[in-house]
Amino acid sequence: MPLQDVETGRTIVMFDHDIDKATQQRVNTFVGRRGVPVDLDPRVAATPWPEFLPKFGIAVIPANPDDVCAHFPDLLYCIPEGTVSAPVNEDVTEDDDSDLYSHLKPVRALKSTYTGEGIDVALLDTGFYPHPDFYKRIKYTKNFVGHDTNDVEDRNGHGTHCAGLIAGPRRAAGGYGLAPDVNLHIGRVLDEDGVGLDSNVLHGLYWAAYTIRARVIVLCCGMTMSSSKSRALFEATAECVKRLGGVVIAAAGNRFEGDEDRVNYPANCPSVIAAGAVDRRLKTADFSCVAAEDDPVEVTAPGVGVRSAWNDGNHRRANGTSMSAAIAGGIAALLAQKIGASGNLFQAVIDAQDKDKKVMQAP
Repeated sequence: MPLQDVETGRTIVMFDHDIDKATQQRVNTFVGRRGVPVDLDPRVAATPWPEFLPKFGIAVIPANPDDVCAHFPDLLYCIPEGTVSAPVNEDVTEDDDSDLYSHLKPVRALKSTYTGEGIDVALLDTGFYPHPDFYKRIKYTKNFVGHDTNDVEDRNGHGTHCAGLIAGPRRAAGGYGLAPDVNLHIGRVLDEDGVGLDSNVLHGLYWAAYTIRARVIVLCCGMTMSSSKSRALFEATAECVKRLGGVVIAAAGNRFEGDEDRVNYPANCPSVIAAGAVDRRLKTADFSCVAAEDDPVEVTAPGVGVRSAWNDGNHRRANGTSMSAAIAGGIAALLAQKIGASGNLFQAVIDAQDKDKKVMQAP
């Protein structure tokens, strides 16, 4: 789905320290002199003005970058707020009965004795539908798009599909989930068109890290963008990994026709594990972004004709690196259960990539 580029008139800033009360007061005074823009993008979250993510050192300020940077000398950077989206070219088709386990077999999920029991996984996407296959695995939910924090309804289908790949049934007839016993938490950071703001994702990460304390965070969204533009997510994801000892996994991205093949952000952040897609022959999917020297794809997982739940209570098949990221997130939950709380989950996920078969392997 195409990315809708917007300008919210807001600036994302990162200070060179955590945001304490004195810093909040300085920012509040600055904003109070200017007021809040009247015409805000409908995806702006229902949070007090200005928005603070203290442990990330990030604030979202309703002012232009030049004014903000000139006023606060203790900033690491300030950038205009941008947009992210569910990766494009994720074709969805009606489900059929052919090879229902096609994405579970190559990653050895059907042979794994682990189920993800006791592991907290946070999925940041378009919300979820209470699908009868796995709705009991959903623990906490929150909406970061617009003004109703309780509105996590998936009006797109993308989030439900990815949620099913993480927490859907595995051994039942027609199973498709990787970690059917996880505690799955849903953060809605994208609207019904699969589009969200940088700040939506940042709020979702903050919630997943510091409220949920999720061991695994899966981001099924992204966009092509230079590293300088995406520094907010670079720093935020690094904090998540450092403070929680877990992993953040994101879709590597699907190529726009004629565009560069580089890994999308936030998957290109150094602390994020980028998941690329392979087909049923374990060949790189023709739509999957590929590794560049400075933006590697760390793991690959099935991403072609992947069967999962849909937001109508049925099932569909979809193509995309989002499916690969969700599968990788499910495998990460199995690994987290295997190695325990003190294990190095980031390294375990990297090591799960079978270099010969060119696909992740479940424990």
